[in-house]
Amino acid sequence: MKTFIGYLLFVATCSCFLSAIAQKTSTCTEYPARFQTQVLRLVFDEKSCLSEQTTAIWSADYRQQLARMDFLQDTKQIGKNITVWLDFNRNVAYEFDHMSRSCTKRTPERSMGKNTLPSNSKLIETIMIGNQMVEHFNVPLISTEEEGADSERELMLTKKECFPVSWTTRDVKTKQVVESSCFANFVPMLSPYVFEMPHECSTSF
Repeated sequence: MKTFIGYLLFVATCSCFLSAIAQKTSTCTEYPARFQTQVLRLVFDEKSCLSEQTTAIWSADYRQQLARMDFLQDTKQIGKNITVWLDFNRNVAYEFDHMSRSCTKRTPERSMGKNTLPSNSKLIETIMIGNQMVEHFNVPLISTEEEGADSERELMLTKKECFPVSWTTRDVKTKQVVESSCFANFVPMLSPYVFEMPHECSTSF
């Protein structure tokens, strides 16, 4: 659940690659600052076996530094119906269990960051997935306790609109996939009520 916080995005897992076109410059330097999307996230262990699977609706506002995750399926939260609200300005997260109507408060594991591509991003190619042109980037990651010093990310954004499509995190030495996420039904806008919390969270702390 925590590995969704402050990261953007993605690698397509079920599309037909029709063509590949080399390109030196990208039209994308940032992705939309406010959006809602469905995400499927897969985590793999050191033997390349699937260890975690999560499906969720992700709402994000990078201008206000707010995020929300509505978990539809989570192998670590079986039998639960969880929504998490994150306020990175206040460095606080609220986790609401819809079944028990209970709310817990915690500190986010990391910052939200910005809706811009890292300066060390490198455009690898522009490819066609279905009828959509997609830009494929390589992004070396800064060393973190969770992902380690030898990780890199492959990121895909739609050309022109710069909507996130997918990401894959790999171990640089083994090229083994550590994490893969893909996104669907991307909407570059938000409901004005999406960050309103139930009173169990807004009045309990």
